[in-house]
Amino acid sequence: MNTTISASDFGKLLAAGKAAHIVDVRMPVEYATVHVQGASHAPLDELDPRRITDALKPGDTDTIYLLCKGGTRAGKAAEKFRAAGIERVCVVEGGTDACVAAGLPVHRGKVRIPLDGQVRIAIGTLILLGWVGAWWIPVLAYIIPLMGLGLIFAGASGFCGLAILMAKAPWNKDHGVVCCRVC
Repeated sequence: MNTTISASDFGKLLAAGKAAHIVDVRMPVEYATVHVQGASHAPLDELDPRRITDALKPGDTDTIYLLCKGGTRAGKAAEKFRAAGIERVCVVEGGTDACVAAGLPVHRGKVRIPLDGQVRIAIGTLILLGWVGAWWIPVLAYIIPLMGLGLIFAGASGFCGLAILMAKAPWNKDHGVVCCRVC
């Protein structure tokens, strides 16, 4: 069994009704912004593969398709499934972004500012505050290289601690996201 599938091939399965078990592992605010129609929601940091399979009830030959924004978190989710003894999982390459680009049917919510936009605003604000604040408190100048290092790390690893913190902010908590059939 393939462990990955392209967004276009995934779209063909969707159109043929052969991709019934789709799990989106992004943060609630990301899921609320846009997600593939029919996708259940189970954030990676709360992912319980056994609970998901109990809720979805896939057959012996059914595959669970995993989505995130670009593919990294879905890969980590696949590792969790396999560690739990669930082998029939497949990561959609390029994630939700690739599905949107391929024209797959998606649901768009009414989130005001997407999570990645919030992260950019926060980083820009911290850099500006570090630069302005350094005129009076020189140690604040260290904020600027720290933000740069954080961006480099996030780009290289696919892990952004600031995005995780922002996703848990009160204004991102309730977007009417219901965990569909998973929770």
